[in-house]
Amino acid sequence: MPMPANATAALDARPPGVLRFGIAYREQIFHPALIQPVTAAGTFRIADDGTLIRAQEYPEPEIAEIGRDTIRLRDDLEEEANLVPIPEDIEPMLATVRALVVGEPGRILETYSVALLPHEEGWQVVVDLGNATGALTHLAVIGCGETLSAVELDLSDGGRRRIDLGRGS
Repeated sequence: MPMPANATAALDARPPGVLRFGIAYREQIFHPALIQPVTAAGTFRIADDGTLIRAQEYPEPEIAEIGRDTIRLRDDLEEEANLVPIPEDIEPMLATVRALVVGEPGRILETYSVALLPHEEGWQVVVDLGNATGALTHLAVIGCGETLSAVELDLSDGGRRRIDLGRGS
């Protein structure tokens, strides 16, 4: 498949199997201390108030309500939740996922400089994190043709995450 004409066209790509109630995901977490990657799966959706909801189904049910400044974590069965501020160093990743789930990739272009580059799977839009000194060292949106397939990020501790979109457990 040919690469999109530019980063804007690439970011307009949609994941396969967008569901009426959200986008299925499978996240793999790689780290030098882990023998096997940790895998989580569930769906992303946007609540009426604009909150990004990450409803994890595997390995254990957990709901993450990701607002503009905080993340509320709760067990799927519990009413009680932990409320934590969004760490500054992962904010670019959450903003990117939110823009992709909402279907408004222009938000990425308004906030970050990006570059469209070839990738072994087709193409990647690399998000320029500027002079960020936090845990996040690389952020890219991956796709092929008109299909968005994943968000990848590298961490300063040698860890790496890949969130496959449109694909559950």
